[in-house]
Amino acid sequence: MVAAVLELFTETGRIPPMEHVAAKAGVGKATLYRSYRTIDSLLAAAAHHQLLELRGISQRRVDRGGDALQVLVDVVYGIVDYNRERGLYLEVVRRGNLAAEIREALAGTNAPLQAAMTACQEQGLLLRDDVTYADLQMMSSGCSLNLSLTRASQQQWDRAGYLVLTAIGVPHDRAGRSSRSPRRRPPQDAT
Repeated sequence: MVAAVLELFTETGRIPPMEHVAAKAGVGKATLYRSYRTIDSLLAAAAHHQLLELRGISQRRVDRGGDALQVLVDVVYGIVDYNRERGLYLEVVRRGNLAAEIREALAGTNAPLQAAMTACQEQGLLLRDDVTYADLQMMSSGCSLNLSLTRASQQQWDRAGYLVLTAIGVPHDRAGRSSRSPRRRPPQDAT
């Protein structure tokens, strides 16, 4: 049932009605309502699933190691891509009144990003020394929430990743999605 709501959200970008979820999952509405009394409880389960998945993606990139700055760039763009493609959890966050397990999963999702930023700070790789992890979290969360509301293009999501990275002090030539080819800048957004 969680997979069904995630698939429907990915297809439409909207929270589906419970009857559509039941049909997609191949269960009756009564079965769905026995498991999830409200759409909010189903969304919370789906958001929890996504947050654990996102943490795993980010943590695997951190665990591979390598150039600390490249790890940070890769983690940020990994989050950007995930949020653009599968950001149902952003809708749950936007609705507020988060259950304790969602708040806990959100905090856990932040750990790899914080580790990547801390490694860069410890090695003196960022151009700014006044930026905190809270600044990074605020900028990346704000961009993700805003872009998810507008059904933004890939180019807009990429631009947001670039802006967040440069705002925290990643050098311009390393902050683009193609930072492995430092001369190329991200495309300019017309909006």
